[in-house]
Amino acid sequence: MKKPKNLDKKLVKNPKNPTSSLRQNVDILMDIYGYTLSELSEKANISFETFKNFFYGKSEECRLSTAIKLARLFNLSIDEITGAETVSNEMEEYINMYKSLPEHSKY
Repeated sequence: MKKPKNLDKKLVKNPKNPTSSLRQNVDILMDIYGYTLSELSEKANISFETFKNFFYGKSEECRLSTAIKLARLFNLSIDEITGAETVSNEMEEYINMYKSLPEHSKY
């Protein structure tokens, strides 16, 4: 899945509450890509019940494996999708430059 331009400006960053940021960012991404909860849970290979409980706040935390599946689906890092800001701005720029390279240039 190709990442839309300026997506990083649309995603929520809240290092003090990455779970809340994850929920908000998934909502933003669902809107951008036009996914429903059931479509997203199927595409990410996450149980619908698990995903629904997390998305609607019935579950306070999210398993790392669930966050990884969502990040992979949207071609984002865990840091980007959770808004945890564990990576410096400079390092994030390098990562984004790398991601924008054609596949054959990454080696």
